[in-house]
Amino acid sequence: MITEDEMAKAKGVEVLKDSREGTVSKEVQAELEVIERANGGELHPDAVWQWAWTHPKSALYQEFEWDTKKAAMAHWRRTAQRLIQFVVVRLHDDLPAVRKYVSVQSPQQSGRTYVTIQKAMTSDEMREQLIGEAAEWYAQGRKRYQVIKQLAQWLDDGSIVFKSLRQRK
Repeated sequence: MITEDEMAKAKGVEVLKDSREGTVSKEVQAELEVIERANGGELHPDAVWQWAWTHPKSALYQEFEWDTKKAAMAHWRRTAQRLIQFVVVRLHDDLPAVRKYVSVQSPQQSGRTYVTIQKAMTSDEMREQLIGEAAEWYAQGRKRYQVIKQLAQWLDDGSIVFKSLRQRK
């Protein structure tokens, strides 16, 4: 059980926003820190869900789908996404293999869908969408890894590439 002192210590954590994933509440972050401390400074996914399961009034508990049918369907969807993402294609002999399918905003339905990289690259709208998402992904990684000095030059070079791509519009 979490003591009030542990919760108070953990509540000072900054909440980071990741546009792909959303935000995590300070309460959830505090509970994750408690689990981390209880596990010698490591945070294992199994420890997180097991802790949530045994603390039904916690913020973490509310983040899980405990209905096994709904949880199974979500798991199957993630498995299908992973399998789709593992398929690769070599577009030219002199280029490395790339993902055959890419995720784009679906023009036919709400939400996202997968299309071949060839289809995405021949559609101005889809290509711009992918470039924009890549630039956003890069910017998030740049923030995340800016403290690693060995990556500084690479991060700066990448910024130049994305600025150049945006200026070509």
